Amino acid sequence: MTISAPTRTKNAAATVNKLVFKPKSRGYLPKGLCMLASLLIIIILAVVLGNIVIGGTGMITWDFLSSPPENGMESGGIFPAIFGTVALVILM
Repeated sequence: MTISAPTRTKNAAATVNKLVFKPKSRGYLPKGLCMLASLLIIIILAVVLGNIVIGGTGMITWDFLSSPPENGMESGGIFPAIFGTVALVILM
């Protein structure tokens, strides 16, 4: 009993070429919609952050940033919140 190597024929090569996946589109519409949605989100974020910076510039002082909250968190500062956020970021 002898074993021979498989041979290629023209029909086998044609069958292999037919099985290759070739997309008909490049996906411009989904890519464009994702880009548009991303741009819209960035614009909204910039408007919100700009509003916070413009409206809150006079309220943010060193005392506000470095002191703990007082009177049941109705007055005072935000130091523990800033410290906790930085600690979590470092631990991650």
